[in-house]
Amino acid sequence: MVVHESGHEWFGNNITAKDIADMWIHESFTNYSEALFIEYFYGKEAAQEYIYGNRRGILNDKPIQGPYHVNKEGSGDMYNKGGVILNMIRTIVNDDIKWRNLLRDMNKDFRLKQVDYNDILNYMNQYTGKSFDKIFEQYLKTNSIPTLLVKQGTDGKVYGRWKAQVENFRMPVLLGLKGQMDLIELTDTFQKIDIENLNIDNLIIDTFNFYINVEIE
Repeated sequence: MVVHESGHEWFGNNITAKDIADMWIHESFTNYSEALFIEYFYGKEAAQEYIYGNRRGILNDKPIQGPYHVNKEGSGDMYNKGGVILNMIRTIVNDDIKWRNLLRDMNKDFRLKQVDYNDILNYMNQYTGKSFDKIFEQYLKTNSIPTLLVKQGTDGKVYGRWKAQVENFRMPVLLGLKGQMDLIELTDTFQKIDIENLNIDNLIIDTFNFYINVEIE
């Protein structure tokens, strides 16, 4: 509780949402700050275990972002689910120094300003050189998580695609063989996962850092 409320000095007091619909900007980042505290004192693995454990409190009852201009916030999932999402984005960025600098620079560049969904999204896109548009839309504006469909083709190769509420959804996911995991960007159309010696039986998908469902066809 002390760590969480202290985190609001950065997300809530220093950076403030323009509309209560974006209360997730306060609570998701502050929930994630609890994990950063644990990481500093006990290591990254302990922090990620903490984040994973928070999934037990996720309801997926309604979107994290609420409707604008009606004084209504989104789901209470903005806490636990929000922290889980940020850890997933960190995994996609795949550069812990850049990720930490992003959080610090966000507080510097948005210091004592009011921001909204698009401000945070555009900042992350520009800072990382990646597009999180579809990820934000799926995880913040819907109440479901995407499903990774995988199958083995007649050629013996493994194919994967996303099934999601958001049209044209795309997202990288960490998968591969034991000892050889790669970030592979998949779309809503089946595509071959080009990893040598990969088959449906030895395929490993990182569902520890990626908050997704998996179905094998």
